[in-house]
Amino acid sequence: MDSSNVVAAVAALVHDWSVSQPWEDHRLFSGLTCTEAESLAEVFRALGADAVARHVIEAHAAGDNEPDDQHHDLFLVLERGE
Repeated sequence: MDSSNVVAAVAALVHDWSVSQPWEDHRLFSGLTCTEAESLAEVFRALGADAVARHVIEAHAAGDNEPDDQHHDLFLVLERGE
């Protein structure tokens, strides 16, 4: 499998996850560190999949209830439903 096929397969997998999971279910990405979530999102941004990248960060942030973490401000916004 060449690299473009691998990238397409990973993009399809994350897209499927983002579509099939209820928004409140952040388990797929909440276990990642902030750095891991940002790195994964950057892969999808590079592929032009900004919506998937945004989902990765938002789903990660939904479980990021640590005041010192990078995505805690987004966690607070999501908690308020904004």
